[in-house]
Amino acid sequence: MGRKKAILQEVREIDYWQFQPDKQVFVAHQKGNLQYSPEFLRPHRLGYFAIRWLIRGEVKAYVDHIPYVLKAGTLMVANPGQINWFEKSAQPKDFEVRLIVFAIDYFQTLPLDPAVAQRLQGTLKHFLHQVTESDEEIFSQYFDLIEEENARLPGQVRDRLLSPLVAALLQRISLVTEDTLSAEKNNTYVPLYRAFLDTLEQHFRQLHQVEDYVRLLNVSDRRLNRACQGVANTSAGRIIQNRIDFEAKRMLRFGNYSAKEVGYHLGFKDPAHFSKFFKRHNGIPPGKVENMTKNV
Repeated sequence: MGRKKAILQEVREIDYWQFQPDKQVFVAHQKGNLQYSPEFLRPHRLGYFAIRWLIRGEVKAYVDHIPYVLKAGTLMVANPGQINWFEKSAQPKDFEVRLIVFAIDYFQTLPLDPAVAQRLQGTLKHFLHQVTESDEEIFSQYFDLIEEENARLPGQVRDRLLSPLVAALLQRISLVTEDTLSAEKNNTYVPLYRAFLDTLEQHFRQLHQVEDYVRLLNVSDRRLNRACQGVANTSAGRIIQNRIDFEAKRMLRFGNYSAKEVGYHLGFKDPAHFSKFFKRHNGIPPGKVENMTKNV
C-alpha cells in the first residue's frame, strides 16, 4: 500500500511563542468581548500545555471531536498533540479568561508528583473542573502570584522561579478534578491500571487483544480486568477498543485519509474488518464521518 502518511500532518500547530518568543511560559489575563482570531476557530493542534480558567462568559470548545461547553468557573488543562478549536458565538460575549501556557520540555522540568505528571501526559488526558466558590480564592492566589512574578522577573530567572509555582498550581488542579488522586489512593489496582494505559498508548495501533497487554505487563488477564473494572468500571478489552475507535475518528475527521488508510494505520489488515469494527462502535461506516479540515 506504500508509505504511511504522517498522522495529523494536515492540522496546523499553534505556537504561542510567536507572541513572546523569549519566554518559556506564556501568561495572559484577557478581558472584554470574546472574539477569537481565525486560527483558533478552526481545528489546530496544540504544541504546548495550556491551563485555561474561564472567569466570566461561556464558550463551546472541542478537544479532538468531543465538545465541551465551558461556563464561567471552568478550569481546563489541555496537552500537546490534542486538536482544539472554539465555536464562534453569534453575538460577541463579555468574557474574562486567565491563561498559562508552557512547552513540553518545560513541563518535563517541573517538580511534579510523578502520579500527577503521568495523569497529564497522553493524547486522551486533560483535566476539566468547575471551580467551586470555596476553591475560587485559592486558585485566584495561584494565578495572581504567577502573573505578578511573570511580569516582574527578568529572563531565565523568571522561567526558573515560575517552575515551582506552575507545578503547585497543577498539583492543586489535580486534587480537585473529578478523577481525583485522593479518590484513587486506596485502590490497589491504580498502578497496574495506569501502566496498562501507558502501554496501550504505545502499542494500540499494532496490538488489539487483551492477551497482548497481559504478556507485556506480565500479569494475568483476570488481574488486568479486575484493575480496569476497579478503577474505570469497564473491561480491558473495552478500553482497548475505545482507544482504537477514538484514534479512527480523530484521523477521519482531521486527516485527508481514506477509510482504508485509517484501517491500515490502526493495524487492520482487511478494510472490511475495520469498517465492521467502526460501524459496530459508531452506528455508521467510516466513510460517513465528516472531515473537519476540508474547508479550512
